[in-house]
Amino acid sequence: MNGYFADEHTLFKGVKVVPPNSELVIDSEGLEIHDIDNSLNEISTVKPNSEYNNKLKQDYIEAFKAVPKKSKINIGVTGGKDSRLALLGLLEAGYNADTNTRGFLDNPDVQMGELIANKLGLKHRITEPKITDAKGMTVNLERKALNAMIATSGQVYGYENINHQSIYKGNVGVTGVAALSLKGGYSNLNNVNPANPKVEMVKRFLPLDNLLLEGSSKEYQIFLENLVTSDFQNAQYKHALFYRNGRWTSGTRLAKSYSSDIYSPYYDNHFSKSIIKVKKSYLDNGFIQYTLTKKLNEEISKLPLVESRWGFEKDQPTKPENYYSWLNREPLYSLTKMASYNWRNLTLEGNNMFVIVLKKYCCLTHLIKYIKL
Repeated sequence: MNGYFADEHTLFKGVKVVPPNSELVIDSEGLEIHDIDNSLNEISTVKPNSEYNNKLKQDYIEAFKAVPKKSKINIGVTGGKDSRLALLGLLEAGYNADTNTRGFLDNPDVQMGELIANKLGLKHRITEPKITDAKGMTVNLERKALNAMIATSGQVYGYENINHQSIYKGNVGVTGVAALSLKGGYSNLNNVNPANPKVEMVKRFLPLDNLLLEGSSKEYQIFLENLVTSDFQNAQYKHALFYRNGRWTSGTRLAKSYSSDIYSPYYDNHFSKSIIKVKKSYLDNGFIQYTLTKKLNEEISKLPLVESRWGFEKDQPTKPENYYSWLNREPLYSLTKMASYNWRNLTLEGNNMFVIVLKKYCCLTHLIKYIKL
């Protein structure tokens, strides 16, 4: 269900997943599938104003109410946009939380995570990767890949901190995962406006067709083409919502629930339906995400990000009078390779094919095949 072909099919012949935003009704008359509401037709139709932004803020806070009260909550915080917004929403909803960041002390994510926690008066824990006596790291890529596959039923390309846990510990965690709905889908595609959207969808989401058995991807190709009902941007956003957030990422994160209760506000159905109504241009440039952050805590919204800026001020401040505050939000970067260590981005000289396979394939047989090669 979380493999190379991200559509409504399953591993079982003739068995499909119920389409997005629909319900399956079985009664004495038989079986029918109905749309739950008109949400999919309302994607990218609302130009946000002050009133609608307040509604988004309230819906966002309500999204945390699924987390049990009086829980001891731990939330990961980095220098990015998603985790700081998740933390602010959690606090605004009335929860107590400790924070943590994984990485070396000179990693800007670690430094910014600690700064955010200190400004909010929260306890913060840093987990550093283990260093050998030779001041190096030994990373067994095969073991990491296999652990991830065992934990996620075959989902290789996910999160480096997902391991197989057989004992339920009962911890409560909140994450900023699955914020694609706030960002207009795949950020690297937000400026792509091809003359032929259907051809572009196949090009982007079926890039390794030449490695598959001839004809095996024909049905998936048709599915991708049919996902285009208006333009490419609308289609890639729907793909991000339904098949990245709704199936791929959620399937990967399910492994976390084997040992703990994990919550993310970005999976809340009501909040998601409010967000997808916003015109995509306000999502693509980070404006809505920044607006929510600012409404929850203006001081935190003014802190710099790691390796990026808010999209709407990427090249220059929005107003001349904001110039000095814009300069103060200069992105933070790692100064050494060690500081920027992240297994997801790890590339070893002479082993590029292995890393590419890890990123592209979700099937153990493919992985073993390329390891042998």
